[in-house]
Amino acid sequence: MAINRKLLGSIDLSLLSTFQVLLAERNATKTAQKLGLTQSTVSKQISKLEKLTGLELFLRQANGLQPTASALELGEAVHTALGVLFEVFEQQEYNYQSDAVKIKIAATDYFSSFIYPHFIDYLESIEAAIQIEIIPIPCRLDTEIFSANDLRRLLVGGAVDLMIYHDNIAFQNSKSQQLLSDPWFLVGGEYSDLNIDTMVQKTDLKYISAGPLPADLIRAMGPEYQNFSYTGYYNSIFDTVTKSNVVGIGPSKAFDFNNPTIASRALEIKNIHPFQLSQYWNPQRTEERSLKFVRSLIWNYCSEL
Repeated sequence: MAINRKLLGSIDLSLLSTFQVLLAERNATKTAQKLGLTQSTVSKQISKLEKLTGLELFLRQANGLQPTASALELGEAVHTALGVLFEVFEQQEYNYQSDAVKIKIAATDYFSSFIYPHFIDYLESIEAAIQIEIIPIPCRLDTEIFSANDLRRLLVGGAVDLMIYHDNIAFQNSKSQQLLSDPWFLVGGEYSDLNIDTMVQKTDLKYISAGPLPADLIRAMGPEYQNFSYTGYYNSIFDTVTKSNVVGIGPSKAFDFNNPTIASRALEIKNIHPFQLSQYWNPQRTEERSLKFVRSLIWNYCSEL
C-alpha cells in the first residue's frame, strides 16, 4: 500500500478512531452518533485521512458507504497498530516491576520447553517482578486419564490463571487468542524422502508423536496406516528418532534442526493444517492487570517467532 509518509506526522488518533468506527458502521450518521461528533466532522476527518494516505477509502452507494480494498487493508493495519499502542499505554500504567504476583500457567512441554525459557529471560530483562509457575499438562488428552473437561476445570475453577494449549480444542466459558502456527515435519532415519503419497504406500512404518495430529494428515493416510505411538512429550520425539528407525511427526520446534543429522532427515509436510498454539483464560478475569500484562507479553513474544 502506497502511503504518503511525509504527512504521517499529521495523523492523530482521532482520525484513525473515526476511520475504524466508520469502517464497521459504513454509515456517517451512525458513526457520528457513536463518537459524539457531527456528521460534518466525520466527513472532514475521513477526507483528511484520504489526503494524508493518498488513498480512496469509501465509495458512496445506495445502501451506504462501501469501503474500498485499500480501506480494508488499512483497517487491518490500524486495528493491529492501535491494539499494540493501547497495550503499551496500559503496560506503562501498570507497575509490573513492583507487582510480585504469581501467575500459574498450565501448558504442555511445547511451551515450557521451547518458548518459556526465552520468555523468562525477557521478563528478567525488563525487570518484571511477576513470577511464573508452569503447571504441566499432557500433550494428548485421554478421556480416562486426563480429558478436555479436566483442562476446563483447571481454568474455570481458578487452579490456573492461564492455559496454553493446541488450537484444536474448545473450552466452554473461556476466551482464547491464537499465539502461533508451526509447520509439521517428518523426521526419521532412512525415511527422509517420505511425503504423504509414499507414506500411505508403506504400511510397515512406525510413527511417533506427542499429541494430536492434524485431521487432514490422518485422513490422507487412511485408518489402516495409523501405526502411531505417543510419547506424551514433544521434546522426547527428537530423542526417540535419533535412537531408532521410527518416523517422528511433530511441529518444527520439536526438532533440533541445528543438528545436521536431523536436518538431513527432516521433511516438511506440505498442505497440512499447521500445529497451532493458543492461550485461554477465564473471561471473568479478562481485565485483571497482571494477567492482561502477561497475556500481551506472551502474544507479542510468540508473534515474533
